[in-house]
Amino acid sequence: MPPSKYRIIIKNQSGRHQDCSLFSGSPGPTNTSTTTFNTVLSSNASYPNSQVEFEIDARNYAVVGISRGTPGPGIKTHFNSRDVVVRSTRPNGTPIPGTTLSLIVSSNDPPSFTKGPPPETNDPGTFEIVTSPNFTQDEAVTGNWLIGIGFDAGDGVKAATAWTPVPNADYIIIPQRIFYLALGKYTVGDIVDLSRTKSIMFNLDSYLYKGVIAIISDKKGRLTIEK
Repeated sequence: MPPSKYRIIIKNQSGRHQDCSLFSGSPGPTNTSTTTFNTVLSSNASYPNSQVEFEIDARNYAVVGISRGTPGPGIKTHFNSRDVVVRSTRPNGTPIPGTTLSLIVSSNDPPSFTKGPPPETNDPGTFEIVTSPNFTQDEAVTGNWLIGIGFDAGDGVKAATAWTPVPNADYIIIPQRIFYLALGKYTVGDIVDLSRTKSIMFNLDSYLYKGVIAIISDKKGRLTIEK
């Protein structure tokens, strides 16, 4: 059985204090092109000749919330989450349907999720987010609304990947456990530009039955996954 949690161990062999931060690079919806944003999932201090750990919950989440300004690097976010099931098949061949959530919008409250209609796709590994026609794209943009995929890495569920919703859409999503470990001080929940971080990428699905990944930070500032 795959583990319910994954441990990421960083071994600091650099000889100096380092800050380590965790992000996710799970892609956005598969059926439409949209600008996506990633946030800092967790951050820890690492001392010379010691190790620090991150613990990632294996469950998948959908997130809905807002950014505290136009979405971009360094902007703070706030999300609520719902755990989701991705479509799969039981050993006897019967399907397990993926979760579908509906985005609810009212004039007095921030956007939120409720249980949605039956899924539109039979693709394995998917869940869906459906939006209603009762808001405009301008409202979503000016309100800094965001929806997306979330993971819990010890600091509560944060947005792995998020985007601004458009009305009357059906987003088909395949969560992927792609993560980045970076050196540097980042604030949990802030949006980050992954291309500007000094990071190493790893896919938890490659360690499906192991449950533990060790990363070495050496004296030259390099990050390598321990064999």
